[in-house]
Amino acid sequence: MRSTTPATVDWSDLAVRDGGPTAEGDQSTGRSAGVGSPVPRSVAAALAAGGVLGQVAYPLTRGAARDLVTVTTVALFLAAVLLESRTARVASGVVGIAAGAYGVELLGVHTGWPFGHYRYTGGLGPAPGGVPLVVALSWAAMATAALRCARFTWSRRWSTLIAAAWTLVAWDLFLDPQMVAAGHWRWAAPHPGWYAVPLSNLAGWLAVATVLCAALLLAWGRERTGPAPTVSVVILLWTYVAEVIGNLFFFDRPLLAVVGAVVMGVTVGPIGRSLARHR
Repeated sequence: MRSTTPATVDWSDLAVRDGGPTAEGDQSTGRSAGVGSPVPRSVAAALAAGGVLGQVAYPLTRGAARDLVTVTTVALFLAAVLLESRTARVASGVVGIAAGAYGVELLGVHTGWPFGHYRYTGGLGPAPGGVPLVVALSWAAMATAALRCARFTWSRRWSTLIAAAWTLVAWDLFLDPQMVAAGHWRWAAPHPGWYAVPLSNLAGWLAVATVLCAALLLAWGRERTGPAPTVSVVILLWTYVAEVIGNLFFFDRPLLAVVGAVVMGVTVGPIGRSLARHR
């Protein structure tokens, strides 16, 4: 999520097209679940573009400026995925995911379960109970994007759930080493692990991501968040590409780049192809 190199994206074409065979919502009337006006989608595209610029700026900044870039990027991406759909079910589900994620992080910080023993070290804004609020918001932003993209690509609920949870765990393969290296959190027992991150964290992420995505699916019901979640797909694809390039050329973690590319590519590849076919 917080990464480096710019990607070439045609932001003028990010508006989600109305209609299409995947559009759902009020299925008895055939109306789309999203709002018909292109204005919210244009705003969503602009917010996503701002988040991408924030990721580009990340390796070029240091200290408090880098921390501000991190927090701002999360806020922009979260606002983008919400505005792309603008439905009450999506909004309420995302609020629930943010609250649930904060609760899990609070439990983890104070008990060591389910991720392992760790603590946040500051630099990420307000942290009531020792957990930065932006961490819960980042969970909500990426879980929403991952699940919307998975629902657009896979038709069955179980495959959608597995794909979304897999995407979040794969993203954490990149995220946790980067945030540990930046000094935002520390693990009490990082070995055996993955770039100073214990393996228990990945197991915990898989369990929590699956539960949160299942809850989000239930909250959304049969309602889709848009015929083609273009903004969410671009955010996910950009995050993938930027993390791979960043770890290869900026952060000197080539093994992480290769492994992360393979693992996250399992779901990101089909998502990208699905959007390309739809367009």
